[in-house]
Amino acid sequence: MHEKEALWARVIYAKYGRNRNILQEMHKTSADSPLWKALANIRETFTKHTLIAVGDGRSTMLWLDRWVKDAPPLIQLVNNNIESINIEMKVNEGVLGDGNWNIQLFKRYLPEDIFEHIRALVPANENLGADTIRWGLSHDGMFTVSSAYKAIAD
Repeated sequence: MHEKEALWARVIYAKYGRNRNILQEMHKTSADSPLWKALANIRETFTKHTLIAVGDGRSTMLWLDRWVKDAPPLIQLVNNNIESINIEMKVNEGVLGDGNWNIQLFKRYLPEDIFEHIRALVPANENLGADTIRWGLSHDGMFTVSSAYKAIAD
């Protein structure tokens, strides 16, 4: 996830990425290898233990990705007017021109405790670099096979 230019990552993205966010679009087809089919089968377990660390907010889906700690994707928490949500919205679009969160947006759709939690987060900002995926089962946010095995075995 952090090594997009590494050979293994380029092969996976070229073969299975289908020119999209590989985690959002991870699905299997009959032509895929047994390895990819097995990975697609554990996608839910994997994404449950990942969190996106928002940097510039350009690659993280505001409503569909898991970027607020201790919360599911925000779409699962919307309390009204779900039909009016722009589902394709990125996190950086939830920031106003003055660099602060668009609190009215979050207040309109989310429970108070969640929008207060978002208000406490540093807003997406180009100076923070690209968004990154962090593994929640390690102290440093890096994926390890042993921690993934424990998550699947439990």
